Amino acid sequence: MFRQYQLRTASGSNGSRSSSARPASLVTGSRGSTRTSSLSNSLLPSVARPAGFINTTAADFELDPPPSSQPRQRRGPPSDVSSHLEDSISAGIRRRRSDPPDDFDSDPTQLSPRRVKRLKIYAKDLCKELDIPEKNLLDFVETGNMFHMLVNVKASLIKNEIEFHTNKSNALQEILATKDFESALYNRLLACLLSPNITAYVTDTQRHIMDFIFEHQDIFKIPAGVFDDAELKTSLRTIVSKALAGIRSQLKTQLISSIAKKTCIVDVTKSLARASSGMEVEAAHWNRMAFLRRCLRIFLIGTGDLKYVSLDVCFTPRLIPMLKADMQRKLERELDINFNDMEKGFAEEGTSDGALESTCNNDPRVDPNSMEEQGASGDADAEREGTPDVEDINDGIDDLGEEDSGFGLEGKPVRFCSSKFWNYVDYMLDVLRDTARQDTSTKEEFEKGITRFFRMTFWIAPAVGK
Repeated sequence: MFRQYQLRTASGSNGSRSSSARPASLVTGSRGSTRTSSLSNSLLPSVARPAGFINTTAADFELDPPPSSQPRQRRGPPSDVSSHLEDSISAGIRRRRSDPPDDFDSDPTQLSPRRVKRLKIYAKDLCKELDIPEKNLLDFVETGNMFHMLVNVKASLIKNEIEFHTNKSNALQEILATKDFESALYNRLLACLLSPNITAYVTDTQRHIMDFIFEHQDIFKIPAGVFDDAELKTSLRTIVSKALAGIRSQLKTQLISSIAKKTCIVDVTKSLARASSGMEVEAAHWNRMAFLRRCLRIFLIGTGDLKYVSLDVCFTPRLIPMLKADMQRKLERELDINFNDMEKGFAEEGTSDGALESTCNNDPRVDPNSMEEQGASGDADAEREGTPDVEDINDGIDDLGEEDSGFGLEGKPVRFCSSKFWNYVDYMLDVLRDTARQDTSTKEEFEKGITRFFRMTFWIAPAVGK
C-alpha cells in the first residue's frame, strides 16, 4: 500500500503542482503536519526517489493558525469617553425577575421541607427532655415561615404575661381577703384614729390614710404590687373603708360605755390601745379621748339618743363652755337648772389649779405636772404633719352661729342626725382650728393654742353640783 501511495505521489509531481494543493495530513496545522511527516518518513521504506521528486516538509507549507489560536485584537478606547462615564452604572444590565414566593431556595424566610423535618426531630427530642407536650411545639415548627414564627413567639409571650399578672392578681386578692391581713390592718388603722394629731375622722380621712399607707407599706404589711394594680387598689380601699367604719363604731361604743359607767378616760384610752397591738399612750392621747367624749355627751343630748345613757348622766357642768344658746335653753327646760347660777359657781371656785374630770380624781396614774409636760410636747411636737399652716385655713368655716347647734332645735334645720356623730366631731375640730387661727398670728402660736384647748378639755374645773 505504501508503494502505491509513493507512486501516486511521484506521478503527481511530474506535472505542475498547484500552489494551493495541500496534503490531507497537513491540514490540521503546523504541529500536526510535523508529527504526520515524521511518522511517514519513519514508516515508509527507503526507496530510490525518481528525479524531480520534491521532498516536502511542514516548513514548506505556510499554514495559518486556527482562529482560536490567534490573539484577539484589543479595541481602542471609544471616541467619546466622557459620554460613557456619565451613563448609569445599571444601564445595560439585565435583571432577573424575582422568583415565586413558594420557591424555598429563593425565599430565605421560608423553611424547606427538609429543614422542617429536621426541626421536628429536634423539637421532639427537646419536648422529651423538658417533659412538655409535643403538639404545640410541632405546630409551631410546621408554620414554616420565620416571620410567622416570630409573631407566634411574641403572641405567646404576651399571653403568658397576661396570665402571670392574672394569677398574681388573684393571689393578692386572696391575701387581702384573709382574716389575718384584715386583723393586722384593723389594728394599725386603730392606731391611726387614736393619734392625737389626726385632723378629721370622716372628711377626706380615707384618702389621707390611703396616702399614708402607700408611703408606709411595710408598716401596714401591704403585699408588693397592690398599688400597681387598679383593681387591687380598689379592693384595698374597700377594706380600709370597712375597717375605719368598724373602728369608729368601736370608739363610739367604748365612749358611751365609759359615760354610763363613769370610767376614767385614762382607762378607756389604755383599753383601746391594748386592742391596737399594745401601742403606748401618753397625755396627748388622753386629751384627745377626753375631747371625743365631751363631743359625744353634747351629741347625745342634742339628738336625744338616750337609749343607753340618761340625760342627767350625759350632762355635766364641764360642757357649759361648749354649749350654744339653743342647747342651754333645752337643758334648762328638761333638767330644771339655771346656767347663770352654774357659771357663777365656776367663777367663785376658780380654775387656777384645775382638776381632772370627776371620774379621774385622785387617780395615782395621773400626775398633773407630767400631764402639763406631756400635753405640751405630745400635741405640739409629736407629729406636725397634720397641723395646717395658719394661712391655709379657710376663713369660711361653716359655723352654725351661737344660736344653732345643728341638731334641729327650736325649729332649725337638722344638720347632725343620730348617725352623724363623727361628722359632728369633724365640725367641732374645724371650729376649734378656726378659733385658734383668729387668736394667733404665727404657726407656733396656733399649735400652742390647739394644745392648750385639748389639755383644758381633760384638765378642767371641778364639777358643780356633781
